[in-house]
Amino acid sequence: MRMTWEQGTALMRAAALDYAASGQPVFPVHPAGPEVKRPIVRWRTRATTDPEQIERWWSAVPYAIGLSTGVLVDVLDIDRKPGRPNGYAVMRMLDALGMLDGVARWTKTPSGGRHAYFPASPDMPNAVYARHGVDLRGLGGYVLAPPSFIETRDYAGAYQHVDRLPVGEPAPLDWRRMDRLLVGERRERTTPAPGHHGSPALLAALVSEMGAAVPGERNSTLFRKACRALEYGLDTAPLAEAARATGLTDNEIARTVRSAVDTIEWKQP
Repeated sequence: MRMTWEQGTALMRAAALDYAASGQPVFPVHPAGPEVKRPIVRWRTRATTDPEQIERWWSAVPYAIGLSTGVLVDVLDIDRKPGRPNGYAVMRMLDALGMLDGVARWTKTPSGGRHAYFPASPDMPNAVYARHGVDLRGLGGYVLAPPSFIETRDYAGAYQHVDRLPVGEPAPLDWRRMDRLLVGERRERTTPAPGHHGSPALLAALVSEMGAAVPGERNSTLFRKACRALEYGLDTAPLAEAARATGLTDNEIARTVRSAVDTIEWKQP
């Protein structure tokens, strides 16, 4: 039997309060429409454990629940969406190597993916491994949490807790080892790759790809294209302009480009 609007709101409010009671900051997220999966508020500064604020946010609307990562937990996001790389191959590899033994809990995403929650480590970055279908969510990132229900253009459903007992004691993910397994040893690049420094053709291609990004993929596309531009010593300003034309705000663009800069920096030995 389907929930009423009021029942859904009460369910989400109770869950948000439970997360907050454990010390986990939360914030409301659009559950549907053109802004689906995007925060309602400026979550980096307004995510909270304050029950009064949470009561006000979830007083009348069954917003999805956003959790700030890098505070209590880090999350390995294992993707499984139509037409994109399937992250389950990486999950099986990490599991076989014992690298998932420290998972504290698992959730299932509406698209059929998984979120593996680890105790937060002080230095895990936010990173996108698009070719492998996995992402890292550390300090400055966020995920949607059960029992959030979302409806996107391609799929709809709820985030659900997975009944899978931890293998060992909860422990931070060895993300550096995972990075080496997925992309190999990273070599310092003190100068842009030959033939690409200031390449108008490469920058134009990146800008074009950014301009084609659709809602739900704009931030991740900007992150990937900004990383590529930075790796080759290209100016990110044209990418920012293209991102603005897709509907991203200046604050969102600045945060995403900053995250790309941070990611490129930690890749350097």
